[in-house]
Amino acid sequence: MRSTSPTDVRQESSNGRAFESQLDDKELSTLLKQLNEDAAEVVKKEYKLAATEIKESVQEAKQGIFGLLVALTCSLVGLCFLLISIGLGASAGLQALGVTPLFANTLGFAAVGVLLLTTALILLKHNSKKLSPSAFKPTRTLESIQNTYRWAKSKIQ
Repeated sequence: MRSTSPTDVRQESSNGRAFESQLDDKELSTLLKQLNEDAAEVVKKEYKLAATEIKESVQEAKQGIFGLLVALTCSLVGLCFLLISIGLGASAGLQALGVTPLFANTLGFAAVGVLLLTTALILLKHNSKKLSPSAFKPTRTLESIQNTYRWAKSKIQ
C-alpha cells in the first residue's frame, strides 16, 4: 500500500484487488470515539423516553383505579337501592294483593338501582382497559429503538 492522503482510495486493476480505503490511526480513533459518544447518547435518550412512558402509564393506571372506585361505589349504592326495592315490594305484596302507593315507590327505587348499576358496569368496562398489562408497555420507546436499529443497520451496509 502506498502512503498518500488519509482518504486516498485507489483501485489496483492489475491484480484484481477491490478498492482500498486508507485512514490514519488518528482519524479512526476519532471516529470510534464519536461512535461511542453517540451510542451512549442514544442509550441515555432511550432510557429517558422509557421512563417518561412508564410515568404516563402509571398516571393512566391511577385514573383507571379512581374510575374503578367510582364504579364500585355506584354499584354498592345501586345494590342498596335494589335491596330496598325488593323489601318494599315484598312488603306491598304481602299487605294486600291490590295496588298501593307503596308499590309505586318500589318501582321508583328499582329504576334508580338499575340506573346506578348500569352506570357502574359502563365505568368498570371503560376503566378496566387502563389496567391491562399492555397499557404499561413502552410502545414509543420500542418503536424508537427499532427505528434507530434500522437506521444504524442501513448506514453500516
